[in-house]
Formats: sequence, structure tokens, C-alpha cells
Amino acid sequence: MQRLIQEILDRAAGMLAPEFLGEERRFLQGLRAVRLVKGRVDLRVDPGRNGLAHSRRLRRRLEETMSAILGVDLRLRFVRKDDPAADPFRDRPLVDAGNRTAWLLLRGLAERRDPLLADMNPIFFFGGPGVGKTYLIRWFLRRAGVPAMTFDALDLHGRIARRLREGGLPALRRGLARARLFVLDEVHRLQGKFRTQEEVASLCDELRARGCLLLMAGRHHPREIHRLGPKLSSRFLGGFVVEVGKPGLELRRRFAERLGLRPGAEREALVRRSGSFGDILGELAAGTGLGTASGKPGEQEFERLVASLESRVAECFGCEREALRNGETDRRSSTARQVLAYLAREAGLSGASIARRLGWKSASSVHYALKKVRARLDSDPAFLKRVERCR
Repeated sequence: MQRLIQEILDRAAGMLAPEFLGEERRFLQGLRAVRLVKGRVDLRVDPGRNGLAHSRRLRRRLEETMSAILGVDLRLRFVRKDDPAADPFRDRPLVDAGNRTAWLLLRGLAERRDPLLADMNPIFFFGGPGVGKTYLIRWFLRRAGVPAMTFDALDLHGRIARRLREGGLPALRRGLARARLFVLDEVHRLQGKFRTQEEVASLCDELRARGCLLLMAGRHHPREIHRLGPKLSSRFLGGFVVEVGKPGLELRRRFAERLGLRPGAEREALVRRSGSFGDILGELAAGTGLGTASGKPGEQEFERLVASLESRVAECFGCEREALRNGETDRRSSTARQVLAYLAREAGLSGASIARRLGWKSASSVHYALKKVRARLDSDPAFLKRVERCR
């Protein structure tokens, strides 16, 4: 169960990363799940950042986001690393035929840096959404204990694009080249971003020359990623490519057990209709699955969270809550709706559910809103402050 809470914590920290900078972001990334007791999650804090454990806003946003992902109310408690209750969990991940090759490879890397493995660098994991690629890599990072630079592909693309516009790309290159272990997730999202692909290919060459291990993950085999240039594709194919398959029925049952779902016909039906770990978590997060042993359905938690966001956005942007749903086209209401979509997506709502709630035709409208808000957050400090007040 601790392992699942850690995965939810990592997902929440990733969603909240754009909200927090500097020490606060590093504080979030350094948190480790210890245990879950009666709706309270104990999180181990890096000793060097104990002071940030008193940040009410950080705690509130993390509680809201983790609760929304899991679909139940959670309370957080931060504990020191030297607390006896904060021993790290080292249990084996869920493994079956679909992911055994990937797990054995990562286990071997964690236990010994075999010289033969250097010829496999970089290692590229591919498989459909929700099959556990990122989960296995995070298990390896905890087990290996080596400082790592980890990036989502779109996050790295954004950093490179900003440095290209504003200058400072050489400094970014030097910083990335110091990595001892480099992880790039969601690689398929680099499709068509050829300038970023060139930078990543050059980075792969430099990191390999320095003896850095590179772990990559994406939904498709490098040969099947649409508009992936030959320069970067050849770097991936020159290493080791391994597929992570969908979890079998028995593994999905064990996953549901570790989530604390009530046994019975409903849980079995959820497990059977879900093709992956992500499908199970997605149904729980959307409130369409069944509750955990606490018996609290996720739908109510999401309704409460979104209602709270609507109130804060309407107040900050000076419009009525009804205007956020009734399709008002004035500039103030349109901007407020885009911000609401952005905050709701951060909290874990799917693009389709946000579109339904705001009366938009499809999730593509949500993606457009997110793009507009992110661009303005980067260029308009006053807008950034206003969005911060909505959180």
C-alpha cells in the first residue's frame, strides 16, 4: 500500500510542480511516503528542508491533489527522516510476465553496475498508458539511491524552448550534462519537436560519454513514434529497447488489493473491465469505480474540489460562477474559464470531464485552454499572481 501511495504522491508532486519554484519544488520532489493510517498519510521530509513542512499552502494543495487522485479525503503529516516510523519501504513491485524483463533489468542495474549494461545505454521502455513504466523507473530510483535528473518530455521541451527564446541554452546544456542518472518520461510527446529532438540527441551523446545511465520511457517503440527524427531515434535504437506489457488479471487483482478496495463482485468487475493499473486509478479518480475501504466515493470529493475552484476563480476574476458554465463569451469570463480548466486539470480531472462541466465540445478545447494559460503564465507576472490566488 505504501508503494501505491508513493506513486500517487509522485503524480501529485508532478502536477503541482508548475505552482512551486525553487526550494518548495525540491521539497515536494524529496517527499517519501511512509504509511497510510485511517485516512492520514505520513510523509518523510528531507532533513535539510524541515522548515517548509510548515507551509500551509503547500500542505493544502498537496492534500487536495492527492485526495482528488485517490478519490478519498486524505490528511497529511510530515515526519523527519530520523523518525523511527519513517523507514523507507523496500518491497518488491508488482511483477508478472508483462513487465518481468523490465523489472529484472532494473533490478540488475540497482544491485550492480555490470559493465555489459553500459552497451545497453540508453534503455528505452515502451508500453501503453497505465501499464507501470514510470512506476518501475521510480522503484529503481529509490532502490539505486543515485541522484537523478528526471524530466517529463514536455517539461524539458518547454525549458529548451524558453532558453532558445531568451538565451542561456549553453548554461542549460552544462547543467544537464552534469547528471549521473538521467530519466526522460513521455518521450512520445516529442513528436514533431525537431529542435528539441536535436538537443536531446546531443545530450544523449554527451551523457553516454561521461558514463551516465539514461532511462527513457514512452508509449510506443521508437520506430513507431510519429515524426521522431532519425537522429534521436537512432540513439534510442542503439541502446536497449524493452516492452512493458499490460498487467494480467491476477496482477490487477493484487493491485486493487493494495489500493485497499473492498473485496467483492464490484471490485472484481472493476478489475476485469480495466486493462491496466492506470485504468483502475482513472475510474477511481473519476468516481466511476468503487470506493476504498473507507467507503467514500471519489465523485463527491471531485465535486467539492471543483466547486471550491469555481468559487475562487469567480472571485479572483470578478465574474459570476454561473458565467463559468453558461458559455459567456466576454473576455473576462473566457479567461476565467480557461484558468478553471487549467486548475481542474492540475487537480487530476480528465480533459473530457472538464469539457463536459464547462459546456465545451471536446477535450481538445481543454488542451487549447491549457496552452493559452501556460503561455500567459510565462509572460505575464500579474496574471501569474492572480492564478496563484485562485489556488
